[in-house]
Amino acid sequence: MFSWTKHAIPPGWRRSRTVKILALLAVLHPAARAEDRLSGTVDSLLADRQFERALAVYQKAAEKSHLSFSRDYRVAAQLAAYLRKDETAFLFLKQAVSRGWEWKKFRKLSAFQPLRQLPQWKSLQQQYPALRKTYLESLQPEVSRLVGNMFRKDQRKAFRAMLCFTSRGQDRYAERAFAPHSERQMARFQQILNTWGYPGEALVADSWRSSVILTHHNSISAKYAQRDTLYPSIRPGLLRAVQAGQLAPVTFAQIDDWYLVVKSEWKDKGYGYLSAPETDAERQRANALRASLGLSSVTTLQRLREVETETGIRFFLP
Repeated sequence: MFSWTKHAIPPGWRRSRTVKILALLAVLHPAARAEDRLSGTVDSLLADRQFERALAVYQKAAEKSHLSFSRDYRVAAQLAAYLRKDETAFLFLKQAVSRGWEWKKFRKLSAFQPLRQLPQWKSLQQQYPALRKTYLESLQPEVSRLVGNMFRKDQRKAFRAMLCFTSRGQDRYAERAFAPHSERQMARFQQILNTWGYPGEALVADSWRSSVILTHHNSISAKYAQRDTLYPSIRPGLLRAVQAGQLAPVTFAQIDDWYLVVKSEWKDKGYGYLSAPETDAERQRANALRASLGLSSVTTLQRLREVETETGIRFFLP
């Protein structure tokens, strides 16, 4: 089934019954960057409720410019506020704003309630328009326009699949109508990747539009994924983007997860984001794939959700 929401459930989500699982572990990942492993370390500390140590790791990484993504600054700001380290909280919050965090997205977060009565909050509010303007000017409008056009085309095509009321009809539409469109999209995406790098938050303010385009392609059908050569040809460039700090490891993992799971007719649980691992072997595989990118294990992610509920800190988990 195609999705036409921004969080897209890609087209071939239904489990084809015609394709055999290809391999347990198709491709090995290069080692994650130190920055990405740092993120996994912080997540483990947070899951263990070692908040002071987690904040210290964030501070040290920020001093060395080892935080590539706004999520790190958003979590660090909330963590500092939770610990009532107000000056540190405002420093991280200002950095998060400088990386695109919108005022309307964070002003009512419960973690920041202690800060809202402080004079620094009003000062940040006054600085916000200038910080936002500087951030927007740092983006690449041409790339954003290209990705936006591709995304809208994808959503229009995906919406038409909603008119197919059977699994067989959706698969037929995906393979006959959506696949040729998606192949053209992949060619354009490869050009963007080669010219500018991955069109994520540093270039176009977000990663979800690009990831939706890629996951739509990866989920056309099991039959299509088995013979697909386009995503495998783009995949090394995505891994290079991870290494360069342009693409968040978790975003790559979610894109890759669709490919592994759909290609195997949902027998391979992959990273465990799309289809929850149920056996010890599936959890071990998911954890190994995640560890290769410096991502949190299945258990750590579950524990982080508990801490999120307990503290009111939003971790922006997948």
